Amino acid sequence: NKATGITLQEYGFKGSYDIMPNGTDITIPEKLKYISYRKKGLKMINAGSDEFIMLFVGQHRWEKNVKLIIDALKRIKDKGIEFNMVFVGEGYAAGDMKKLVRKYNLQNNVIFMGVITDRNELKRIYAASDLFVFPSIYDNSPLVMQEAAAFDVPSVVVRNSSSAETILDGVNGFLVENDPADLVKKIIALMQDEHAIKKAGEGARKSIYHPWESIIDDVYLRYTTLI
Repeated sequence: NKATGITLQEYGFKGSYDIMPNGTDITIPEKLKYISYRKKGLKMINAGSDEFIMLFVGQHRWEKNVKLIIDALKRIKDKGIEFNMVFVGEGYAAGDMKKLVRKYNLQNNVIFMGVITDRNELKRIYAASDLFVFPSIYDNSPLVMQEAAAFDVPSVVVRNSSSAETILDGVNGFLVENDPADLVKKIIALMQDEHAIKKAGEGARKSIYHPWESIIDDVYLRYTTLI
């Protein structure tokens, strides 16, 4: 993305470059398949269809800003609001994240799934989710946001981060400040506005999701031009 190009120049690169978006191998499911994925996903996390489910998929590293998520969840819980938060992945911070969840008494609201290598199982988790919470200021063009978008799940990202480059607030995702209070405010507002989530999810599918097939075509055309 553009942010990566700027970083490249800051490292001293003087030449020209093209920006080629990443793509995903996950395809947009047909309606009946989506319903099946969602039903099985809810069963995997032992949640009801009327429960609000948030998701993070990625390395469990403090650089991913995962503490911001957990701090925000504590504040939401302190307000007496119920929710489900699912973490998928692994990393050096996983143990301390779990300790923090226990310290905040969030055990009944937070689920650590570990690494999910089965793509169908991962699709089920995406389908069962309402929001993809990804406040990382470390990533540049996260594939996981595209994967979530394939299931009409919009992302909540930090304003002015590299991950936010393609996000228009309320159109194809949601922007927050790098502050737990602002994340709390946004999550609570969205929990009460199903239409806003639906609209942004559809926008994400249309503007953020890119299948690898379309990306490879663009890469091929660019290399053909260069050669």
